[in-house]
Amino acid sequence: ANSPAVETSVQKDTQAAPNKTRLASEALQHAPKRRPHFEKGRKVYEWEQSFDEVNIFFTLPPQIKSDDLEVTVEPWRVSVGVKGRRPYLNASLCYAVRRVPESVWMVERHVLQLSLVKAVTGETWERAFDG
Repeated sequence: ANSPAVETSVQKDTQAAPNKTRLASEALQHAPKRRPHFEKGRKVYEWEQSFDEVNIFFTLPPQIKSDDLEVTVEPWRVSVGVKGRRPYLNASLCYAVRRVPESVWMVERHVLQLSLVKAVTGETWERAFDG
């Protein structure tokens, strides 16, 4: 779903320059779209994919900092949790990814982002995790 700001911008451009609007619309169609994953009515994570990468986003509680996290990326599995505790997520991926250093993670504004490099470039994922 497009944000109102993007739609408003595109609408204004439509009146000014039809070609510019068409290009903006095409860019939005080809941009990665975040897909939420829910369990028991609660959003667990969001994910998106491009031609060569899958990004998975977890909203963290405000008290959790990047130094508190333990993140493991293996070719077929991802584990995310707080150090010294049972992982929040320990799941099998639907498709293979490359290990660190190609696949990385970072925290920005209380959101953990896993950037996973697809083992097979161009492969379209139907979902991020098995199950």
